[in-house]
Amino acid sequence: MSSKMVPWDAIPDSVGNVLPTNTYKFEIETLEEVQSSKERYMIKGTYRVLEPKSEAGMVLFDNYAIGNEQDPQGDDPKSWEGIAAARFKDLIKKSGVTQHKTVEETCTAARGNMFIGEVTQETEMKEGPYKGQVRNRLKKVYRVGEKDAAQSGVVSGGAKSGATFRPGRVG
Repeated sequence: MSSKMVPWDAIPDSVGNVLPTNTYKFEIETLEEVQSSKERYMIKGTYRVLEPKSEAGMVLFDNYAIGNEQDPQGDDPKSWEGIAAARFKDLIKKSGVTQHKTVEETCTAARGNMFIGEVTQETEMKEGPYKGQVRNRLKKVYRVGEKDAAQSGVVSGGAKSGATFRPGRVG
């Protein structure tokens, strides 16, 4: 068996770190319909940092939990009236994606689109295996050109939105 070639240029330099609180330019790698750990309908976003260069290539995940206790699969239009769906719609609008009739079509159209995002850090407080872990949160999204990705410095404040940075490969 021959050995695989290592794509060294594709491997991020700063694996294992949480993104610093900052404003970033992201590219949408994927938006996909998945089931949460509680078997509820959710849309999972995977975004790659383009700017600033110091974090370019790093990945941020964000979850939009639509399903709930009464409607686990998010089939009732009332399930789409919550904050997660509003955040998803804001991402779609700010990244310039056409709103298609189905989630799948909208998610497919989103690939490669870009947006600016304010990212903060938050310590997980819920009981469980991640309690105490510092995670990233996607606080707010903007259209490209509406706000610049920071070259240095930080954005103050925090938010609880469900975005989590995890280093490593996507897919």
